[in-house]
Amino acid sequence: MYLAKAHYKKKDFQLCKKLTVNLMVHYPEDLRLKFNLAVCLYKEGNIIFNLNRRKVKQTLYAINNLKQAKSLMRSLLGALRAAGNLGHSAFWSSTSEQMRNQQNYEQVHKNFQIMQVKIDELFAEFDSMLASAELYLVHDRKFEESALAKV
Repeated sequence: MYLAKAHYKKKDFQLCKKLTVNLMVHYPEDLRLKFNLAVCLYKEGNIIFNLNRRKVKQTLYAINNLKQAKSLMRSLLGALRAAGNLGHSAFWSSTSEQMRNQQNYEQVHKNFQIMQVKIDELFAEFDSMLASAELYLVHDRKFEESALAKV
């Protein structure tokens, strides 16, 4: 997970996503990975939307990323809410070495609560960005058409 985070910080989203998905295959019960993947997809889409010039292909890619991120977050939020006060089980299995002491339990529970708040915040951003996405797409199509017409 640390390597994926390093690539995220370097804005190498492709490698970050690849590593995170690989980890998800090996640790499907670790919902932090789903959260991290959704944040990576969101961040990549946000960066693409903030470019001064985008190709239509990039805009469509960003829209797809945002839709996937929103779907992952919706799924994750459902799992976190279902876990309720036993949220720790949504992160690590009870046999995990990390869950064997109270301090780690408290940290995991705190992470559980922080993730819920962050997911709620991101939903508003997803909706706003996806609402603007169609305008970006129209703009980018017109720009691309005019650029091709000049050639």
